[in-house]
Amino acid sequence: MDRGPSAPLRLGLVNAKRVFQVTSTPILDTLAKEFSSDAERIRRILDLLAAGLLPHHIARYRREDAGGLSEGHLRRLVRRYQELEELDRRRASIRRQFDSLDEKPSRVVELLERTVDRFELEDLYLPFRRPEPEVQLALDRGLGELADRLVAKVPATKKRGADSDGADSEGADAEGDAQSTSSEGPAVETAVADDGAAVASAEVQSPVRGAADGAPVDAPVDAPVDAPVDAPVDAAPEVIEPSVEAAAESVAEPTAVSSPEVHAPEDEAAAVAEAPAMDASANGAPADGAVATEGGMLAGEGAEQAATEQAATGAEGVASQAAEAKAEASKAGAELSPEAQGTAPVDRGHAAETVELTAELARLCSEFTRPDRGVHTEDEALAGAMRVLADRLGRDAQLRGQVRKVLRKHGVLSVRAGSNSQRVGRHKALLKVSQPMRQIQGHRLLTIRQAQRERAVTTVVEFDQSRALPKVRAALGRHTDARFESVLDTVAKNALDRRLLPMLEADVRLELKERGDEEALRFLSQHLRQILLTPPLAPRPVAGLHVGAKQEWTITPIDIHGNAVGEPVMLETAGVEDVDLAEQLGAAMRERDAHWIAVGSGRESRPAVLRLRKLISILGADATVAVVNEGGLSGYVNGEACRKELDGLTMQTRWGVAIARRLLDPLTELLKVEARHLGLGFEQGLVSKANLKRVLEETSESCVALVGCDVNRAPEHFLKWVPGLDDAAVARILAARAEQPFTSRDDLRERAAIDEVQWQNAASCLRVLSSKEPLDHTSIHPDQYAIANRVLEATGQPADQVFGRPGGLKGLRRVDFEVDEGTWRDLAREIAHPGRDARPRLFPPKLLVPDTDPATLEKGQVVEGFVTNVANFGAFVDLGIEREGLVHISEITSRYVRDARELLSVGQAVRARVSEVGGPRIALSLKDVPDRERPPRGDRRGSGPRRDARRGEPRGEGRGDGRGDSRGGPRRGGPREAWPEPDRQVRVARVRRDGMPGKGDSGRGGRGGPGGGGPGGGGRGPGRGPGRGRGERSDGEGGRQEVAAYLPKKGQADKGHNPFARFFVEGQKPGDESKD
Repeated sequence: MDRGPSAPLRLGLVNAKRVFQVTSTPILDTLAKEFSSDAERIRRILDLLAAGLLPHHIARYRREDAGGLSEGHLRRLVRRYQELEELDRRRASIRRQFDSLDEKPSRVVELLERTVDRFELEDLYLPFRRPEPEVQLALDRGLGELADRLVAKVPATKKRGADSDGADSEGADAEGDAQSTSSEGPAVETAVADDGAAVASAEVQSPVRGAADGAPVDAPVDAPVDAPVDAPVDAAPEVIEPSVEAAAESVAEPTAVSSPEVHAPEDEAAAVAEAPAMDASANGAPADGAVATEGGMLAGEGAEQAATEQAATGAEGVASQAAEAKAEASKAGAELSPEAQGTAPVDRGHAAETVELTAELARLCSEFTRPDRGVHTEDEALAGAMRVLADRLGRDAQLRGQVRKVLRKHGVLSVRAGSNSQRVGRHKALLKVSQPMRQIQGHRLLTIRQAQRERAVTTVVEFDQSRALPKVRAALGRHTDARFESVLDTVAKNALDRRLLPMLEADVRLELKERGDEEALRFLSQHLRQILLTPPLAPRPVAGLHVGAKQEWTITPIDIHGNAVGEPVMLETAGVEDVDLAEQLGAAMRERDAHWIAVGSGRESRPAVLRLRKLISILGADATVAVVNEGGLSGYVNGEACRKELDGLTMQTRWGVAIARRLLDPLTELLKVEARHLGLGFEQGLVSKANLKRVLEETSESCVALVGCDVNRAPEHFLKWVPGLDDAAVARILAARAEQPFTSRDDLRERAAIDEVQWQNAASCLRVLSSKEPLDHTSIHPDQYAIANRVLEATGQPADQVFGRPGGLKGLRRVDFEVDEGTWRDLAREIAHPGRDARPRLFPPKLLVPDTDPATLEKGQVVEGFVTNVANFGAFVDLGIEREGLVHISEITSRYVRDARELLSVGQAVRARVSEVGGPRIALSLKDVPDRERPPRGDRRGSGPRRDARRGEPRGEGRGDGRGDSRGGPRRGGPREAWPEPDRQVRVARVRRDGMPGKGDSGRGGRGGPGGGGPGGGGRGPGRGPGRGRGERSDGEGGRQEVAAYLPKKGQADKGHNPFARFFVEGQKPGDESKD
């Protein structure tokens, strides 16, 4: 994988200086407010990033400049800064368009410079876009003046006079007062001359309000502002959807206007049949010759001509064309809805309403009937004026912001069944979701989106229009003529229903999608971090098991460095008795001395794990079967890289080597596989590939920076993930290391020719364990060597006596060295434990005996096991028996957890309490589990009896012949043997579950000293050490003589005779059967 600095999403080194060049004050202020810091500190952080330093280095070694921000916060700051920079580039593009105007809209430019919201930025520019064709046609016919007169402000005295002539004064005043709630804010108006020569000045007020107060009247627009504007450049391609927004803008309201002698239709179909002439594009469908351009506009040579011919048609032609337009609009609306996301438009439930053409309206509209311009009747004039007013409302920046805010706050997202009814069953619980959008959590959004991809469900945004309708009506102006209230009310309703809500719904849905993407990326980062930082095993020989399709086993042992040792062990398990298979396994593994066997976590390997543990129990071997994450292993083993690395080995052997290496050092081995192949979850498919790649790379780099490596032993693929190193630097390091190992960090810097920026970022991750400088063994940065030496000198002892000793800095105070708390903590930890791995070690869990009955487990009993699988609702734990345990997400920790995969990973060893035994799985809890009892420090190296690895029972102290206890007890002559050669008779007795003689109930028979250590042991002659078995631990003649006493004698093999009949009789002694 190419991970050089030329990667488009990797921040740092070469492209860091290009990204962080100029920072405007609004951006600094915005970042300071969002990250609870000050602008000067944000500027210093951006300067460090511009110098090429990476977030992990700034967060750990420049804490004073970072102001306490963690690495995660700094990465979020970088992404937010890039978003604001893209917004700034879009702002510059709009500013260039304003520069082409004869007279700049000063107030709009001022707001344009201050806004940091991308929706508000586009709202400010929207009034300067070319109107849609039917609105432009109405302006060309001079109907903009009629629209101005409909919303003109009426003096109070004149309004009272009009009310006394028949208007309902009280209702009009009450409605006018209720609709005057809109606050003062930014809105713009495009004022043009009738000849369309140029665009006049745009005032910062509502386009509708400006016309009502005497502002210039709308006219044909053919202005240079309609030139294409550079589209905003966003990190994610889904941030802006111009085509959806523009197509939603083109949806006009099919308002039906009726004459006094024509009765209002009773349904929507009749209203459409009596509607005036309109363009098909008014309902969202392009007219003949018109196409949707990239900027969201409808253009075409035949648009104006088609609209003129349509306006001149008769009533029947209008009705048919209106019906066709409505059908086309419905089809276009379905195409424009976010179907890719499985969403449905806002459920408005609002039909087009009719407007009665009163005498006052007829007199007013008669002045604008111009057959030469295509306006033949008063109905056509009124319909055109209403289109102009609706267009002004749809372009009102202030109104759009208000309605968007109300929709965010009060909109409700409901889930409905989708088209694929076969898959609804598994998502049936989602059908109950009907929740305010501002309350829906990210993980719920991800679940809904996954169901939408399967077409199992769809979503509907439900919104009470009465919450936003007063604001829309108030935007038309206050104290308007009461005679025209019905017209203005209809315009407000249709504008909200067909112009504002379709566009604003797309904005809100986009915010929901981004919220879900943010949650998905956060989860993927945390889950990958949990997998990469899986606890490693201490360096020791291990073996890897590959299970074939016919249950044939291939066991491949490796050494502490991960190299294959000897020939792999091939075992055919089908049809072979356990005793015979145990003998074969013991004979094959006895020479290899591997105490751990790694097995994949796949379902097909589960039977092999259980049987292998049973064989180990039969042999009494000191070996542990560990479950290891096998995500992405199949593709890697069969890939070219693995074939080249393990040349000459079969696929089964390569699998065994790889799975065993994952047990030894999971991070190093998992980095060989692309992170997206590790089975992180369905969330990978819900986010863009660019964002997914960025997050996975950042998380991998962060894990490598935390763990570090020995530069003289680290493989090439691991060095490529070290933050700050590119492929060229890694190649120089490998070439210099091949000539001669590095002796210090200074030697590394000189011979590898690492530049200053690369050195600053990578020095703390590259350790030189062979260096004479002790600080080179640690993750302390070379820039901190001076203060570390001061701390060592302040102890008053030689450095070699302080270095590597816990508590060596006792008595020193941080304030005396003028360092922050985080730096002091790092120095103390590295001096006390130089080079210690930040990952916890994998401990061997005390598994249950394979034949343990789950019913014998008690509530509250502490058990241990390996995590075999992790889902969002919990984790499955292998306890050593066939029945698995289940840890529900609520039982993982006392704090709230969104997903169990954020805290647990496959292969992790856990301690848990038994909560419930009934059911298909054993219910476990990880909360309030007591820690392991550790023996005194003097007993940890063999001075006392050890505990049994599976049952917690004391082991025997050893065997007289120098070989330790077969279950792992310490030996008196050297390290214990992993695969001893047990007595066959004792093994047969264990297999038959007939037990061994004894008086007590201390457990199954074990191997003590020679002779078995008394009753319950199976030894070879006189024993010295206390054994472990069913009976009491004692010295004495043990072994075969006691077993022979229970074997059938001559003449006792008759039918029904049981040589062990007296075995379980309390107080029965060997040899008493003959008395019967």
